[in-house]
Amino acid sequence: AYFMGCVPFLTGTAPCVVGCPAGVDVQGYVSLISEGKFQESIDLIREMNPLPYLCGRICTAQCALNCNRQHHDDPVAIRELKRFVSDYEAAHPNNSKIKPVKQTKEKVAVIGAGSGGLAAAYYLARMGYKPTIFEKGDKTGGVVRYGVPQYRLSDEALDHDVDFIKSMGVEIVLNKEFGANFTLEDIKKEGFEAVFIAVGLYVPKTLRLEGEDLPNALVAIDFLLDRKYGCAEDPEEFKGKTFGIIGGGAVAVDVGETAVRLGATKVDFVDILTEEALKNVLKDLHEAEREVMKYNFTTSTKNITQEPDGKLALNCYKIEWGEPDPETGRRPLNKVEGSDFKIVVDYVVTAIGQGLDMVPINTATDNKLKIERGKIVVDNLTYETTIPGVFSGGDIIFDSLMCAVDAIGDGREAAYSIDRYIRGVDLKEGRINKKD
Repeated sequence: AYFMGCVPFLTGTAPCVVGCPAGVDVQGYVSLISEGKFQESIDLIREMNPLPYLCGRICTAQCALNCNRQHHDDPVAIRELKRFVSDYEAAHPNNSKIKPVKQTKEKVAVIGAGSGGLAAAYYLARMGYKPTIFEKGDKTGGVVRYGVPQYRLSDEALDHDVDFIKSMGVEIVLNKEFGANFTLEDIKKEGFEAVFIAVGLYVPKTLRLEGEDLPNALVAIDFLLDRKYGCAEDPEEFKGKTFGIIGGGAVAVDVGETAVRLGATKVDFVDILTEEALKNVLKDLHEAEREVMKYNFTTSTKNITQEPDGKLALNCYKIEWGEPDPETGRRPLNKVEGSDFKIVVDYVVTAIGQGLDMVPINTATDNKLKIERGKIVVDNLTYETTIPGVFSGGDIIFDSLMCAVDAIGDGREAAYSIDRYIRGVDLKEGRINKKD
């Protein structure tokens, strides 16, 4: 029985399921929880998402934005219920009814052990293929392992997901970078019939503002990487300090919360987006955090300058969004005259995302991948690149939603495409784009 009171769309699919980039049967697993069937619930989640421990903690919870319950009081706590059943499984291990299948089919190479790569390998193994993940780092999990703070996602929680995926027959090779010394041609010579590329984004993006090279002007990914495991070394590193953060998304919040936990007394976020556009991030801020973390919405940064006392100033101004361009669909940003102001802080952190390091990928693929705006172009239904038999997904592809659960959905859909490719079946017939 499905969760009572939820009205599906005319397609018969519930709004929460439509909102989930991985397409998880939210109604189904919530109903199983209501019946006390906790292991059955997490097993159902894994039909569409093999990383429930991860998503129960750091998912952007787009499903909740679609929840009908919000029109009465609050959305169902979908993410938190996922965390609940993952915690239950951790306390009651080895009870899953999901068992490995015989791997009698072809070998498939997966490049990158982040969310997308892990998901693709899991579903390939479930279909009887022999997936091997090649990861350039010395740990699995990708950027969520290294960049997401421990208080949000512990190594132990992530390892539960990885261990379950490995138990299905997924082999993981660490310290193996896809590049000049390990190319697409090398992979083919080793007998792999198809490849899924999901290497993630590690190159910090900036706005190329004047002053970004000043002392104490940092970038988010480096700030978080340096403190992922080192916070205990100096728990008062930023005692009494103030921060200005360019960007207002989830990574920016991770930076702000980390700074506050290390003693910062004030954090100012500066973002060109509106409060409505950032509501999915804002809903996770606690009241106590809101007292020391202030958002400056629809605000742009002109430059960063140094004050006479050595502090840094974010020189800002308010903006208004114009009407969309009829050809490109882009909305111009118009400066509000007379709205200039500055925010004086001890540290400035740019948190507007990361980019893809194309050098090793282009070298490994002999420059045969199509790239647009720094991302790999794939077919939006099959995830196949411009190289036959090579697929890609996650943050590195054009039009990505830039979140772990979207990468998971990409990995699953790519696994289905790889299965069709190897079997010689039409990759598109009878399929629906998950983003539709």
